[in-house]
Amino acid sequence: MSMPKPKYEYVIYRGEEVVCGGSRIECAEKLGISPETITKISSDSYKKHAKENWYYGEKVSIAEIEAELSL
Repeated sequence: MSMPKPKYEYVIYRGEEVVCGGSRIECAEKLGISPETITKISSDSYKKHAKENWYYGEKVSIAEIEAELSL
């Protein structure tokens, strides 16, 4: 049984710097944190309180990415 195709990609930043990108699980593995933490740091409420050097994420729809790239 194959895993379902993810609907979103995440881009994780620290300040203005892109740290990593990919699925929630891929980003979690790269940063050594849980997938649930990726969800938390990508929430609007978290980003309102994030300090300058904290990690935060942006959740982007794969359909939106594909549409922009005309795939």
